[in-house]
Order: sequence, then C-alpha cells, then structure tokens
Amino acid sequence: MRFAFVFVLMAVAAPLLAQEAKEPLKSPVRGYLVDRFCSRERAKEGVKLGEIHTRMCLQMPPCENSGYAVMTMDHEILKFDAKGNERVKKMLDKTVQNTNFVVMVWGKIDGDEIEVRKIELVKNP
Repeated sequence: MRFAFVFVLMAVAAPLLAQEAKEPLKSPVRGYLVDRFCSRERAKEGVKLGEIHTRMCLQMPPCENSGYAVMTMDHEILKFDAKGNERVKKMLDKTVQNTNFVVMVWGKIDGDEIEVRKIELVKNP
C-alpha cells in the first residue's frame, strides 16, 4: 500500500516539476547587448533596457569596464568572458548604429556566462 502511494505521488509530481525546470540556453543566443552595470542598475526596465540602450552608454567607462552581456527575450542575462568583451568593444567602434543592439552570440554556455566565440549584430531586428 505504501509503495502504491509513493508511486502515485511521484506520477503526479513529476510533470509539475518538469514544467518548472527551465530549458537550458543553447548557443547561438539571440538577445539585446547590454553592459553589466546598467543591467544591474536598471533591471526593472527588462527588455525595454535592451531596446533603448545607446552606443554612447555602452561605451562609457563605468559601463565598458563592467563588461558586457546578452539579455534574452526571456530576461535571462548571460555575461561575456574577456574575449567576448573585447569583441564587443571592436564591434561598437565599427558601427554607426545608436540603439536597439540585437545580437546573435555563439559560444560555450556555463551557468550564467558565455565564452563568446562569435558575436554579430542582427540586421533589422
């Protein structure tokens, strides 16, 4: 009898637990380029921050020094490694775009960080 109860409990609970578990992010990741300073300070803005974030802000010393990240449309933040940060700096130096930095990022994801192997601005997001 006890075994049957445990079996029924597991059968009911398993789908509920599976629904709560988020699908892990996989490369490539699409989202907004943000700096880590602003993503912490202005977290309440959510995806709106990504839409209105300016190149000038991304290149300000406190923002640039904090490092960069990609904010997914689900509000997940993936921090870039040192090479990723350098790639972003070069990308920002070359672009004339001022806002709405939608990017595709390829790399190895480990927790809330991504080892950036490639990053591209998405044209006409």
